[in-house]
Amino acid sequence: MVAAVEPRWEFTFLEVLAREKRFGLSGLLGLMAAGALAFRLPALGRRPMHADEAVQAARFRDLWLHGRYVYDPDEYHGPTLPYATLPAIWVASPSSFAETTEAMFRVVPVVFGRGTDLAALAIDRRAGGNLRRCAQAR
Repeated sequence: MVAAVEPRWEFTFLEVLAREKRFGLSGLLGLMAAGALAFRLPALGRRPMHADEAVQAARFRDLWLHGRYVYDPDEYHGPTLPYATLPAIWVASPSSFAETTEAMFRVVPVVFGRGTDLAALAIDRRAGGNLRRCAQAR
């Protein structure tokens, strides 16, 4: 005999929003992503660069000033980050490398992170919500 499961009457605020038909999970995730960006973007330049960020900025400098990127698979990341940083620097239009800021370099990973969130949501929709159900399985 299978034991009866008692209905759960208490829900968190986020669960209620996710179940609301007008808002849905997509709206909830969009709201959360917008909130994360609202907190993250203004503070991008508040702390000094750590070692890996500084190394990547120096590697970017060669690409920006000399138009070349030499990839060393034993020591550095691939060329995606420096090349993706080019548009952010072009938009900010500093006149020299000394005028670049931490925020100019950090905005690219932030945008890629939110893009990853949106891509996961799009994949989940195409999969009929099965990925979300798998993640919720206990």
